[in-house]
Parts: sequence; C-alpha cells; structure tokens
Amino acid sequence: MKKALMLAMLVVAAAGAWAQSPVRLVYAEPCQTSGGGMSWYYTDYYVHVDTGGIGVYIPYIHYQTSAGQPWQDAAMSLLGNYGTHSLYYVRIQDASLRAAVKCNWFYAVSGMSFWATYWDNNEGADYRTCAWGSDPGTVAGDVGGHVGLQVCSNYVSSSTFRWNGRAFPLFWNTVSGNIVVENLSFAKNVGIRLTKDNWATFQDIPATYAYNMWVAGSANVEVWKFNKKVSLLGLGSSFEFAVYYTDQATGITYWDNNFEQNYQVSAGGVVK
Repeated sequence: MKKALMLAMLVVAAAGAWAQSPVRLVYAEPCQTSGGGMSWYYTDYYVHVDTGGIGVYIPYIHYQTSAGQPWQDAAMSLLGNYGTHSLYYVRIQDASLRAAVKCNWFYAVSGMSFWATYWDNNEGADYRTCAWGSDPGTVAGDVGGHVGLQVCSNYVSSSTFRWNGRAFPLFWNTVSGNIVVENLSFAKNVGIRLTKDNWATFQDIPATYAYNMWVAGSANVEVWKFNKKVSLLGLGSSFEFAVYYTDQATGITYWDNNFEQNYQVSAGGVVK
C-alpha cells in the first residue's frame, strides 16, 4: 500500500511538473477557395504537444462554429514525433471558428490510472479565426504565442575556399527553415537563437520575410525563412535553438522555446 501511494504521488508530481501547458497551437489557417463553380471552406490547425514525459497524449481542437452552437471536439492526427515533442494536424470544414486546443493525458501503472486535461485557449480568449478576417471579432489566421517553428533542417552544403591560386571545397552543417509569425505590426525582427555548446555561447540567425498565407484568406499569418552555414562538417553537428520574434512597435520579444526545453536538430535531421 505504501509503495502504491508513493508511486501515485510520483506520477501526480510528474504530471504537475510542467511550468506551462504541454500543448500549444503552432498556427491556425482558415481558407476559402473556389474553382470549377465550387467553393471550399475549411481551417487547418497545427499543434505541438510536449511528449517528452510519461503517459499518452490525445489532442483535439475544441471548437464552435458560431455563437449558440454546441461545442465539438475534432481529433487530431500525428504528423511526426521529434523526441521532445510531437506535431499534430486536423482540418475542420468551416472557415470561421472559435476554438481552443484540448489535450487529454492518460497514464496507467501497477493497476492504477491517472488522467488530466490541458488547454491552450489563447489565455482564455480562444482562437477566433475567419478567412479574410471577415467576421467581427476574428482574425485572418492565428499563431500560438505569436511565433512558432514551422520546420528546420540541418543539412550539408558546400562552398569553395581559394588560396594560392587553388580551389579547395569546404563542407558545412547548414540550418534552414521556416517560422510562422502573427502579423502584429509591420516592423519586426524574426529569427532563431542557436547554440553549439550547450549555451556557453550562442548566435542569433535572422530570418527574412517570405510571404503571407493570404491566397485563401490567412493574411494574418506570415512565413519567415532562415538559412545559415553554422559550422564546418565534423566540428559540431547537433544544434539547440529557440525561435524569437520582436515586435518593434512595442519592443516586446516573443519566444517559441519548445516548452522551455528548446529545439534540437542533428546532422541530416528535420524538426517540425
């Protein structure tokens, strides 16, 4: 009995150890498209779940199509597991939604079961999106925490070093990727903060604006790209980083640091 009680206390302590909810909206993309005399309305949701701990995580989009309508849960599909976190996705066939991310957590051991429900509800305001932002009180797409990693790869690139009339090839570990940003104001600094030596030193790698997801109505979501040769091949190939976004109008910097554990990408690897 004492052993079971101690085990239960350890599980509860582990489940409550998160400094923040282990679920986070990456971005919501409402879309309205047409062709061949037909129209399509839907919203795509991408969600990160902190799956580095014990137990099973089952995320949903908890949504309402309009005021007075019942709330519904849309189960999400796993797109990838990246060790510290997983990426989930779902498409809901409506382009104007009020929604929050809901995640049920379960754990069973020694005949005992534990469960909890975690939320990302935009600090109580919910995520209210609509294609083109055409409904009152909505935005044309949203990003959880105002900034999020979409993808980062660590690949080998080459350059040429010339010395004494001769050309020598150099091979580099290069990081490249996309960041999604909520368009809070025009002037902004976006990028990743990366370390090769467990934060004894670090460097900021700036990203440049690429495009808005405006084609089908998500103009509030911007995509920024980065690409940087980080180190010569063989001189450190695994990197740790966090994503930043500074709104120059307010001076506020927002971070996506992967639930306070940062992102990790090794040589030849991809993280989303």
